[in-house]
Amino acid sequence: MFWSRLKNKKRSITGTCLQCGKCCRNIILFHRGKPVRSIKKFEKLVKKNPFYSHFYLTYKNPENGCLYFSCDRISSDNLCSDYVNRPEICKKYPQSEVFEYGGNLLPGCGYSLSSS
Repeated sequence: MFWSRLKNKKRSITGTCLQCGKCCRNIILFHRGKPVRSIKKFEKLVKKNPFYSHFYLTYKNPENGCLYFSCDRISSDNLCSDYVNRPEICKKYPQSEVFEYGGNLLPGCGYSLSSS
């Protein structure tokens, strides 16, 4: 469990990963603490850090302007095909920044968010 202050409320995230793969197919990427909102920004990110070439655009959310990506390392059994080398974004999921920019836990996720 970890705590974060979001919109002046104390919130906690509890639970465990159910290995459904949904989070690997609905990723908001961040650069310098802000979500990636343009293809141009994403392309610059890939040039600076080739790791990001493992992500591909799935859609842009008109409500929050964020781009959503999927990871090409997710296998058909919803497991990471390169788990040992997975990035921090995966190790730390779910990160509090996601909620600050309007992201939510996906339906059926083993984690839950509660306000205190």
